Amino acid sequence: MIGCGALITRSSETTRKIPISMSPRTTPVRVDRTLGSVGWASAAFYPNDGDALAATARMSFRLARTATVSAAVYWRTTLVRTIWTNRRLGAGAHTWTWNGRTNAGAFAGPGTYTLRVTARSGIGTTVLARDILVDAYAVSLSAASVRAGQTLTVTLIPTEAPSGAPAVTFKQPGRAAVRRTATALGGGRYRVSFVVAKGSAGTATVTITGRDSRGGTNTTSRPVAVR
Repeated sequence: MIGCGALITRSSETTRKIPISMSPRTTPVRVDRTLGSVGWASAAFYPNDGDALAATARMSFRLARTATVSAAVYWRTTLVRTIWTNRRLGAGAHTWTWNGRTNAGAFAGPGTYTLRVTARSGIGTTVLARDILVDAYAVSLSAASVRAGQTLTVTLIPTEAPSGAPAVTFKQPGRAAVRRTATALGGGRYRVSFVVAKGSAGTATVTITGRDSRGGTNTTSRPVAVR
């Protein structure tokens, strides 16, 4: 039997007892709260149509102390828009407004973008990230891959205030497009469903089209694999 606090080792020649230290250790942990409350004022915006509705997005964060801050917008790992590089900022709230344009001056394409803020102080370095959608609609599909006979449900939220329910078109490979008007669910959400018809496998397309409260046309699309 091996008693607590000791390890018995045996070989063909010797048997020896090795003491094991059971003394508790205290390891200090430093919590860096220099950077906090990083976020966007809205979940989505759509500057690409050129009107004044949802044309910009404001990000904000707080510093508990003076820090050197770098901030930028990325699409996946690709730098899209530089905000600050090693800028010295004091304690308190800070904001910046994105007009949807890249470093090259063009509008960023539809998609989900990530804000990354890095704050470096005498305590340490903190990096926080928050996503934002650049698109006319936030779209959720019940499945990314479907087969014949299956029901595909599309739930969507207009980024800009709509003038009415958007139309949704489902186009399968080799078949005529099916167009339906989405049903309002309340809370700014809409939903529509399609039954997948028999036909060729491939990539189908869900296209959403509507008008905003100023009469502008908003549209977006999503691919769906048909097996």
